[in-house]
Amino acid sequence: ETFNEQIIIAGPGEYEVTGIKIIGLSADDSSIYTIIVDSVTIAIGKLSALQKAQSKLQEHDIVIAKCTSLEAASFLSPLASHVVILYGDHAPEVAQAFGKEHVQTMGKYSVTKEKLPAEAETILLSNS
Repeated sequence: ETFNEQIIIAGPGEYEVTGIKIIGLSADDSSIYTIIVDSVTIAIGKLSALQKAQSKLQEHDIVIAKCTSLEAASFLSPLASHVVILYGDHAPEVAQAFGKEHVQTMGKYSVTKEKLPAEAETILLSNS
């Protein structure tokens, strides 16, 4: 039997969907979400919103930032213990300015808690 139910999460609050915990907080004119799935903590949001809310955020295993303009991203290093993923129109320039020597470009990224990298990695997510 096929189960096809959409769940839309918008705005601040705490949610739990089939064992995945989602915490949304308001920052700037958008929201930042912390997602906890299989003991992996992920923060996702616009780069500008992440920067404004950095004092409210704890360290996450993975930080995913949408780069909608050219902005400094050095503040992401203390927020992400394992992986920083950059995507969006200005992600290549932000990744270059981020100053990390080895930026990997990938179409998708998949990892488990046991396979998180020991040293922090920077991923440029491409849509091609």
